[in-house]
Amino acid sequence: MSANPKPKEQEANPWEEYERRKQELPDDLPADERDRLCRMIAGELGIWAMKLCKDKLCLRSGKELDLSQFPKNRNNPDKRCIYCSECSSRRTREYRDRRREKRKAEQLARPEVKVEPKPKVLPEDMVIEAIAHGERTRDGIQRTTELDYDKLGDTLALMTFEEKILRIERLPGGRREFVIAA
Repeated sequence: MSANPKPKEQEANPWEEYERRKQELPDDLPADERDRLCRMIAGELGIWAMKLCKDKLCLRSGKELDLSQFPKNRNNPDKRCIYCSECSSRRTREYRDRRREKRKAEQLARPEVKVEPKPKVLPEDMVIEAIAHGERTRDGIQRTTELDYDKLGDTLALMTFEEKILRIERLPGGRREFVIAA
């Protein structure tokens, strides 16, 4: 008679088991009692619940700290960061300050490019140029200058009636052409 092998029970990750059992602890425990029980659970599971901060500038250098004092990091085997929370915060702040200073230095080192503003072309100059290129009607001048209808009308009236730069020639069929006054 062959013996059926018992199905192998899936072994839980010791860290997951540690976290699960830690969650089962009563909330009203004093902090020192909670720490003692956490160390006891870790010892039963064969994992360590204490850790040293790897930062050389750590104020608590050389002291074993509880894992709860280390930020979580899924990439590490113990699922915790190598620096304690205080050192992680300090290092992050220092990194941001260095980056900010580096960006400022880059901006100061970058040569300042001055963009010359385009000379403003007056509508009157645009109209004279359009007429010089052969546009004589209001529609032709408007297509060439790209001035809006009202702005073109104001400019043509000013140049024709006040400044006397242009004159209007009437053609058969009611058409009007603008020409430069001689």
